[in-house]
Amino acid sequence: MYQSQLKIHTRVHTREKPYRCDVCDRSFQTRSILTVHYLTHSEERPYSCDACTKSFKSSSGLRTHKRTHTGEKTYTCGVCRKSFTSSSNLKLNSEGAHAHTHRRKTVHMRCLQEVFYFQVKSEEAQAHTHGRKTVHMRRLR
Repeated sequence: MYQSQLKIHTRVHTREKPYRCDVCDRSFQTRSILTVHYLTHSEERPYSCDACTKSFKSSSGLRTHKRTHTGEKTYTCGVCRKSFTSSSNLKLNSEGAHAHTHRRKTVHMRCLQEVFYFQVKSEEAQAHTHGRKTVHMRRLR
């Protein structure tokens, strides 16, 4: 991992968001995320679907939309095995239909020479990879 990547990674733990939008005052962890965010304040929709007339502000919006034409559903619920075209639809399913199945527990882990305590909750939490093991977690306040 490069030094610059490590610096950005530590912001996940510190919740540091040094890049602030001068239009709405929201903050972001990286300059590139802020740049993409600026499109939300514009009417410009530079990403057009070649299968229909819809256009989008972001390439990720277009990519998600294209799945409606192909039928591709890349996000699968671990509880009911139902598939979705976007992570936000999967999250809605998890929080609605399966809210009772998402039990919370507290774990601790050593990361970057510090001990952090996290509240674990499946689909809602961030994915954080250490070696080959993926842990879904959210830092406790």
